[in-house]
Amino acid sequence: MKTLIIFTTLLFNQFLAASVIESSVKFVAKGKPSFIKIKGEAGLKSGTLTLKENKLKGEFVLDLSTIKTGVELRDNHLKEKYLEVNKEKFKHAKLTFSAPYDGKKEKHIIAAMLNLHGEEKEVELDAEIINTNNVMSIKVKFPISIHHYNIDVPSFKGITVAKKVDIAVVAKVSVNDAK
Repeated sequence: MKTLIIFTTLLFNQFLAASVIESSVKFVAKGKPSFIKIKGEAGLKSGTLTLKENKLKGEFVLDLSTIKTGVELRDNHLKEKYLEVNKEKFKHAKLTFSAPYDGKKEKHIIAAMLNLHGEEKEVELDAEIINTNNVMSIKVKFPISIHHYNIDVPSFKGITVAKKVDIAVVAKVSVNDAK
């Protein structure tokens, strides 16, 4: 199970400062038996988003030690046994991307790099970016396969998590203040 991204510190263009109004990083993994869904969320350690010369760039670092699924024992197993957040090099996941953005089109497919559990792989972001009334709303969804990141499939008392995990990031940022 993994998680990813959003924004605390943002820059919008070189002339506009953006501040986060609200944000969330959530994930869903199906279990076996298939009627079980494991939902969770995590916090962002840091993030940047810049738009300059029609190029949108982002880098988001997720603090994996903040993962919560609603069951403390499951959270501890996930963090200690599978994600190994106690090892300094596995404490964070990082998502980076750079893509053309003209400010007009709302839906985008963006190639990004995800560094998780010491592995870096390309992921495809299904992104929706909407600018209205000086508020930018960003929604990003993408699936990952945990075996691509050398993470064992979590299993406990007959419940096994599927290899695919869906991640969603939502943020609303204010771009009111010109610098």
